[in-house]
Amino acid sequence: RERSRTYNAANKPKLAAHARTRRARQRAGGVHTDTDIREIFAAQRGKCGYCRVKLREIYNLDHIIALANGGTNDRRNLQILCVQCNKSKSAKDPMDVARSKGLLL
Repeated sequence: RERSRTYNAANKPKLAAHARTRRARQRAGGVHTDTDIREIFAAQRGKCGYCRVKLREIYNLDHIIALANGGTNDRRNLQILCVQCNKSKSAKDPMDVARSKGLLL
């Protein structure tokens, strides 16, 4: 048990990616790794995909096209959002969300 606790504490991102992949595989398919998430975070320069606020350790991984709407769990369908933006987006269409935030005309 102690070994498991130590491993889990040291590998939180890896375990979270595994859990997301497992859930998504049951629904839509596609795979991503914790390395993919770090690369997405770096590509977004550590900022929310919508409001551009600087993210620290607390952020949400969002499926651009929600799994409920036929999206995949593939890296190309992922973005990192702040908690507030992810909650407000929910399973809405990404174009509608961008328009409501004033990002599109």
